[in-house]
Amino acid sequence: MDSGILPFNHRVEPGRYRQSFSRVMKFDVDLEGSLVDHIWNEPDDLIQRGLVLNDCRRCTVSQFETPQGPVVIKRFNLRGPLHTIAHSVMRTRAQRGWEFGRLLRTHGIPSPRPLAYLERRVGPLRGRSYLVTQFVNATTLRRFVAEYADRDLPLELTNEFAKTWHRLRNLQLTHGDTKSTNFLVTKDLRLWLIDLDSMFRHRYSWTYRRAYKQDWQRFFKDWRSTPRVAERFRSPIQRVAPRKGHDLLTRLSFKPTSLAGD
Repeated sequence: MDSGILPFNHRVEPGRYRQSFSRVMKFDVDLEGSLVDHIWNEPDDLIQRGLVLNDCRRCTVSQFETPQGPVVIKRFNLRGPLHTIAHSVMRTRAQRGWEFGRLLRTHGIPSPRPLAYLERRVGPLRGRSYLVTQFVNATTLRRFVAEYADRDLPLELTNEFAKTWHRLRNLQLTHGDTKSTNFLVTKDLRLWLIDLDSMFRHRYSWTYRRAYKQDWQRFFKDWRSTPRVAERFRSPIQRVAPRKGHDLLTRLSFKPTSLAGD
């Protein structure tokens, strides 16, 4: 097992809850007490003290060390007054990441273990939020594919992708941003799905079909110039597709023109 990767299983780790007028926090029961207090009191200090992996208008991501191993903290930044007002009454991105991370793990889809999320609040109104997850020692799918150059991708990896795709489909889940950098590949060729804050579980099939099409086209947009790679990912999905109830994939996914997106 690679350093920094907690054992993956389908168990949903129980969560604990802490609340005040200005903050709400849920956290994993296995999280060490002093770290819980640090996240509660000074989450931005953890970001500044860690190794910043990404810093943009939308979010800031940092990796830092704990006695339990490396973890990642992601701060979702508010972008101006209108954005702040609109998001003050919605579920925060941190909460969505926490909830969907736990849901995916329940259904056997590898995703970094959610350890905590924190929301700044003024009473019921939500503000800036933070999500803490396990650190996965892995490379992005985009970089992994680039390193293979003209060699065929491992069948084990493309089968993992197909299994993940169909498990999401069975749950009527769409990711919202299926670019190749949102998939991580570990040395044992396990595929991990990250950045779940735009994920959505659909109640109605018509909304799911539209969002599914967008997920499919976004993923294959990254392989427009490498149709051989696109085919390596596409074929296992068709091969493991259920015989019944698969009209959506038949009509959309397996048309050759859909590999390049619209």
